[in-house]
Amino acid sequence: EKFNNYNDAIGLLSVPDYQLDSLNLCKYNLSFQPFHESESIVCVGKNTPLSKRSSFKLNEIIEHPFVIYDSGQSAEIIEHVLAPFGKPNIYLKTSNLKLYRETIANGLAIGITTSFLENFEKNDSVVSIPLEEGYKFHLGFLYSTEKSPNLAILDFISEIKSLIKRI
Repeated sequence: EKFNNYNDAIGLLSVPDYQLDSLNLCKYNLSFQPFHESESIVCVGKNTPLSKRSSFKLNEIIEHPFVIYDSGQSAEIIEHVLAPFGKPNIYLKTSNLKLYRETIANGLAIGITTSFLENFEKNDSVVSIPLEEGYKFHLGFLYSTEKSPNLAILDFISEIKSLIKRI
């Protein structure tokens, strides 16, 4: 079936919990349907003393050099979440995922990601540690409320949900 307009389209969106209420999608005739929630975690080098920790608190992040994987609004989100505790000691901001991971693996800085993304980027040189008082990300579908999704979109949504459950 050919897409005639945007009413026959959907988008995938990842939103931090503190932004959910401020999306204000109604004025654009859009709706967000979350289907997966992901915790924020801290990534540290396996061979660093920090790898022995059982958890981190947000206020402790400020004490360490920090690397930010700058994709979309991730840098903005991290800086917003850490703002109440001071300015993070940003060692590096990069859109190069390999450089981001190597910086952490080599013990030069720590990073924050989500448990969902970490499943895709797992390696033996980086340890994931829970972040207490962290934020959650909601992965979901963004769609027009002007008409019901067609069968192809509903099938696609079902497949994505099924895939996420297996990860």
